[in-house]
Amino acid sequence: MRLCKVHGYKPKKTGRPAPSLRGAHKADVVIIGSGLTGTTAAYLLSKAGADVTLITDETIGNSTSAYTTGFITQSIDTNLADLEKMFGSENAGMIWQSGRDAIEHIEATAHEEEIACEFLRCPYYIYATNDTEYNRLMHEATSARMFGFEAYVRRDNRLPFPNGGYLELSAQAKFHALKYLAGLRAAARKYGVRVFDNTKAESIEEEGDRFLVHVKNGSAEAPWVLIATEYPFNNPWRLFARTGRYLTYIIESEIAKRRLPEALYQDVKNPYHYFRVDSGKKRDRLIFGGEDHRHEIMIDQRKIFSALKEFMRTIVPDERLPIRTKWKWSIIEPIDGLPFIGPLGSGQPYVATGYSGTGITMSRIAAEMFTDHVRGVRNPWTELYNPRRIPTLKQLLVKGLDYTGEFMGGAAKNMLRRQKT
Repeated sequence: MRLCKVHGYKPKKTGRPAPSLRGAHKADVVIIGSGLTGTTAAYLLSKAGADVTLITDETIGNSTSAYTTGFITQSIDTNLADLEKMFGSENAGMIWQSGRDAIEHIEATAHEEEIACEFLRCPYYIYATNDTEYNRLMHEATSARMFGFEAYVRRDNRLPFPNGGYLELSAQAKFHALKYLAGLRAAARKYGVRVFDNTKAESIEEEGDRFLVHVKNGSAEAPWVLIATEYPFNNPWRLFARTGRYLTYIIESEIAKRRLPEALYQDVKNPYHYFRVDSGKKRDRLIFGGEDHRHEIMIDQRKIFSALKEFMRTIVPDERLPIRTKWKWSIIEPIDGLPFIGPLGSGQPYVATGYSGTGITMSRIAAEMFTDHVRGVRNPWTELYNPRRIPTLKQLLVKGLDYTGEFMGGAAKNMLRRQKT
């Protein structure tokens, strides 16, 4: 149930695993975690001339990024109207701007390093099923255009399935995340990054103006450390009470060619469903997911995957939808909807977590922020994603209502479904 097995791309094609770290190593920068955040940061810093050591407790094929569905969008899981209420108009616009910049920079890197990762600019359709949802999309589009983003709401026949209108965000993107990650790792190593697989970081201690990262058979020392794991391995208490872990479920299938436009899609439910269509030679690839719930709530996975297929049949009722592979993965939800990127305090390593459902976009933002931090360059997003920020009561209330709606529409619904069968 891993994306590394999706699209006919198996782990062996990512190259042989790097050796594990043994003995004492010194570097300018140590990065823990070889997913998109860690590998991108290693690539950017090494390209700028830094001596970088990258360690991971697994291999590239088992990294967090290997499970993603490959959506690259400027919008995040919290809608723009709520972002305005929570953070103000200027900050809401900055959040979307940081996402748009990330898409451009990912595209530029893929082209510069000639990474064959199926990168494609495409529309992102967020569709309604009733008038109430359509009015919400109208408001979202109005807000987006006020910030200078292209967003259009339409009611026409472009989407060949029942809907009550849709919001189109143009020039978003999708790619094969594992192919991109493998290519990016190769590029980072070309610039001199030392990579150590199967090397688990056990602890970090501060020694003067440097950090010492302890592993089973050695250590890595540097003045700068980035913890780029899904959640900081040292489990800092400052973040524990401000995040929640959710599970999302995904199926890869196939449909007739040109049955649906090649694009990204999402409904407006809470929790929402999402899917992407990729053009194929004989049939098109379809990846769809949703049915998110808190990880501590035990729900029969068979019923969840059945529910996903039921949803997808409302879109393409005449398709067989064979399951090529399926998987689940966890996502970290921040209490106020924004990721935590930065040092947790003076003399603390840099962390990057809480990406919610937009991990690819946020991984690029976090990597660039850390690169600027190391180089002493001011980054425009530093305060926006500061992990030391204190959420306001208004932010907690607005996002709390969103999470409550997600529980009632997701976990509670699935538990009732289980009781009835």
